[in-house]
Amino acid sequence: MSTAQSLSDQRLSTGIPGLDEILFGGFLPGRAYLVRGGPGSGKTTLGMHFLSAAAVEEAPLFITLTEPVAQLQKNAERMGIDVRHIRFLDLSPSPQFFTKVETYDIFSPAEVERAPTARKITEMVERLNPQRVFLDAMTQFRYLASDAYQFRQQVLSFLHFLKERGITLLFTSEASPETPDEDLQFMADGIIHLRMASDTRFLEVTKFRGSAFAGGAHTCKLGATSMQVFPRLLPDMRYEQLSTEHISSGVPELDALLHGGIACSVDRAAWGKPPWDYNS
Repeated sequence: MSTAQSLSDQRLSTGIPGLDEILFGGFLPGRAYLVRGGPGSGKTTLGMHFLSAAAVEEAPLFITLTEPVAQLQKNAERMGIDVRHIRFLDLSPSPQFFTKVETYDIFSPAEVERAPTARKITEMVERLNPQRVFLDAMTQFRYLASDAYQFRQQVLSFLHFLKERGITLLFTSEASPETPDEDLQFMADGIIHLRMASDTRFLEVTKFRGSAFAGGAHTCKLGATSMQVFPRLLPDMRYEQLSTEHISSGVPELDALLHGGIACSVDRAAWGKPPWDYNS
C-alpha cells in the first residue's frame, strides 16, 4: 500500500469530494475543526455534508444553538442532503422564550443557563456515542460564560470531553468585532475559512495539525446542488513527460524511408512532489 493510500485510509470524509482532495483524504479522526465565515457563506451546509457522509451506525450528531431543527432539516432537503440518519440536539431558543419573563435575583443568566445546556449535551453524547459531531455555533457558549477566561475553560473542557471519546468535532463560529473568535482559532486543530469576493465563493484551509494540505484559495459553489469545492491547480502537482516512438506502417520499405516507422509523441504522466509534501 502506498503512503498516500495509507494516509487516506486513516481519515474521515468531509462529504465533499473536492474538500477531501484539499485535505488529502479528509479530517483526522478525534480532532476538532473550526469552520468560519460570514452569514450565508455555507458553514452549516458544510457541517451537514460532514454528518451525512457518516454511516448510520456512527450516530452522527448535530448540536444547534441557533437555528431550529425543523428549519435545518427543510434546508437540507431542498439541497438534496440526506439527513434522515442524523441525530439532532436542539438547544436553540424556543418561541416561548420571547414571551416568558424570567428574573435572576442572585445568579446571572449565564450561570443559570449554563448547567442545563452542558447537561443536555453530555447526556446526548454519552447516550449516542457518536463518531462525528457538528456544533453550530461555538461562539454561543460565550453568552453562557461570565468572562473570557471562563469561556476558554468551558470550550477546552468540552473539546477534551469529546476527544477522550474519539469523537471528531466540526464547529462553527459567528465572529464579529464585539465577539471575535481568535481564541477558538488557537484551540482548534484545523481551520477552514469560507468567504465571498466579487460574486465568487472561496474556501481556504489555514491550519491542519498533523498533516499538510493543499493551501491557497479554492473556488467553491453553493446552490441547489449543495456545496461543491474545486481545488486549485498547483504548478508542481503534475507534469508531462513526452517521448518520441516509432510505429511501423506495416510496409518495411516505407518504415526504412521513415527511419523506423511513423514518429509519434507518447504522453507519459509523471508526478512532482507527493501531496503530503506540498507545504513542506
